[in-house]
Amino acid sequence: MKIVIAPDSFKESLTAQQVAEAIKRGFQQSIADVECLLCPVGDGGEGTVDAIRHSLDLKEKWIQVTDPFGQKEAMRYFQKGELALFEVADLVGLGKIPLEKRNPLQIQTCGIGELILHLISKGIKDIYIGVGGTASNDGGLGIAAGLCAFAQASIVSGIDTCLDLINFDKKVSDADLVVVGEGRLDSQSFAGKAPIGVAKRTPVGVPVIAICGSLAEDLPPLPFENIQAVFSILEKSEPLEDSLKNASLYLERTAANIGHLLNMCKI
Repeated sequence: MKIVIAPDSFKESLTAQQVAEAIKRGFQQSIADVECLLCPVGDGGEGTVDAIRHSLDLKEKWIQVTDPFGQKEAMRYFQKGELALFEVADLVGLGKIPLEKRNPLQIQTCGIGELILHLISKGIKDIYIGVGGTASNDGGLGIAAGLCAFAQASIVSGIDTCLDLINFDKKVSDADLVVVGEGRLDSQSFAGKAPIGVAKRTPVGVPVIAICGSLAEDLPPLPFENIQAVFSILEKSEPLEDSLKNASLYLERTAANIGHLLNMCKI
């Protein structure tokens, strides 16, 4: 059995790669000779670059740029040939701005422009930018508008772009099962989020299941958007911080249980 594991990150808990690895461990415990292909994904927001850089075998590089408060700071980007990716949140992410300094009127993004100019000077032709999770207040619209106006750039689906980059259609063509996931599956997931985007790109006839941290009450009846079943990894009522800390273990156990169910279907 070939299982393509294509989750998004679990916010404030696990990266998409860590989620995929935990699910893989669970399936390996319960399904003999299972082949798990890890395809961590993102929808263009925070964590997208980390999700796909492994699939693309990108090299991590660093450059000195201007930080949100006018000082010099090292910022990372990832490159292979004429392709480069980086995340705005690596420079102006909420996690990098102390609470007492989170004033969008005083936070600058000059360093992002410096990095883009650096990449262009190095002959980079394809630049992908993740714009989620920032401490600025425009959600990346300023960057997007500038690129559209001056570089003939186009705004496209984040998850579809991610899937194109990692050659998802080819990887899923011979899959027996696809597993998607994110921290919480709810009505917002239908607005371009990764799990729904992956499910829509999965060929008809290949079942898709979702493994998520929690499930909202406003989800439509199953199946929906090519997803046949959904599972929450929560095992008990506990403080949120404990659930976040134990997410990897809960993912592994949930995947193992699903694997045992799949084995029963073979009987």
